[in-house]
Amino acid sequence: MNFIKEALDNLIRGNASSLAAYLLEVCKNEYVDSTKAEMHIYMLRLDGNNRPRISDLASYISCCIIDYCIPAEEIARAKKLDEEHNTTQNIMKLYKKAEGLFTNLKNTGEGGELLLSIMTQSVLKIPQVLCKMPLKTNPQVHYHGADGLYGKYDEDTKKFCLYWGESKLYSNVDEALSKCFDSIKPLLVEEGATGSQRERDLTLFRDNIDFNNDDLENAILSYLNPDDPNYLKLEYRGVCLIGYDEDAYPKDLSGVEATIQSTIQSRISEFKSKISSRLKYRTPLDDFRLDIFLIPFSDVEEFRKKFLEVI
Repeated sequence: MNFIKEALDNLIRGNASSLAAYLLEVCKNEYVDSTKAEMHIYMLRLDGNNRPRISDLASYISCCIIDYCIPAEEIARAKKLDEEHNTTQNIMKLYKKAEGLFTNLKNTGEGGELLLSIMTQSVLKIPQVLCKMPLKTNPQVHYHGADGLYGKYDEDTKKFCLYWGESKLYSNVDEALSKCFDSIKPLLVEEGATGSQRERDLTLFRDNIDFNNDDLENAILSYLNPDDPNYLKLEYRGVCLIGYDEDAYPKDLSGVEATIQSTIQSRISEFKSKISSRLKYRTPLDDFRLDIFLIPFSDVEEFRKKFLEVI
């Protein structure tokens, strides 16, 4: 196994088995015609009383904020201190620090951004390579640029693939898709002009790279250096999360999980068509590798509200 791939795999946080208690796979790796995109749909699980686990999902992802917000070296240092002194005090300090980085704005999209990170790592097995949350200058302001940076070494192409993340939570799936692709297009398509948001994010990545592994850091930095031959093997890709309101969830407690799943499955071709047309409209975005998560919610605003309550 390639050293870079193995080292990056060791950075992956989270696992799909625990996530499966909250989100049910409807489809995975669905190729979107006439593009290089693949679609993955995960719906909310129902509890024993047939209620969508929207509050439980918000609580679950809130337990992942240290992994999302705190750099690897800082986590390793806290674990070491806790082990030396037989305590959990230092990890709890990191939780409080991470908690303070989230905004309390009612229209926050940070719950979706956190879920994007969890899905990218747990499902796609692609680790987060830049923690942007601790770089915020004001906790009440969302950071600019990508909603996350993820990376993997592709053994087939022998390239380092940098994934730009984008998350959108809207009641309407059409609006969510359009807004998401509008946001991610310049990060992937535009040439690297000085002052562009992509170049600002790359500068942040170079200046704050932290894998708690000097050899891996130096290897990745070589791919980010325009004067290094490895730069020719740097490929930009995208990963998106679209949360939207799905009518298949009944308003009462009469829901049957298999029935809801079947209803959403019946719309797979429709969703693929929506994605394909929007990507081709924004060409050459249709020629970039994209992984697109669709998350049908019973109520997007309820998820946003519950996340604010637990964070």
